[in-house]
Amino acid sequence: MPPSLRSEVIEFTSKRIVDKLPFFKDKNLDFQYKVLPLLKARKLYSGDLLFSEGDAADEIIFVLNGAFCIYQDISMRINLPENLIKEDKHAFNVPFLRYGPGSYFGDEDCLVDDSAK
Repeated sequence: MPPSLRSEVIEFTSKRIVDKLPFFKDKNLDFQYKVLPLLKARKLYSGDLLFSEGDAADEIIFVLNGAFCIYQDISMRINLPENLIKEDKHAFNVPFLRYGPGSYFGDEDCLVDDSAK
């Protein structure tokens, strides 16, 4: 496919994404043309597990529709009433961050080279 036609196809098919995600609004077209075709859609439902605490991000998650919370297990950080949970089997999860349409995360883990630290 000729590069000019490829650019038009990417621009047409990705317009909805660029319009909904502020992350792409200030990026030049070269960046958009290289990154947008790499995006993969994923639909999540209530109760789905996206990742667990301590996992290293190997992808950037962009939220187009809906919202979700990241929960953090605080059972080892606070004094819980005795026998409330079995700490070795259960977690005491509390909402930590909320992401809605237009937000994203994982960018720092994916784009920052920690080996230089």
